[in-house]
Amino acid sequence: MIVIESVIIEQEDNDYLQFLYFEVESYKSILEHILICKNPKYQYSVENYRHFMNEYKEANIKYNLTVTEILNKYNYQQYIGKIEYRY
Repeated sequence: MIVIESVIIEQEDNDYLQFLYFEVESYKSILEHILICKNPKYQYSVENYRHFMNEYKEANIKYNLTVTEILNKYNYQQYIGKIEYRY
């Protein structure tokens, strides 16, 4: 990964982004355990899968909206919606 630009953001913004990113990755991991690892703790069922997929989607939406808000707040609109960048 090549750093194109960096900016120091407020600690509160940073903490919230880290929290949301952790939430997204947690649900992603649970889905992997349900679908791939067949972990008995998360046995596959349609209801179980739908529940965690909905949680994952919701967490992902919150994360992406927050990234957009923070990019706007710090005047970095040129990176909004660009999938080639990582935040």
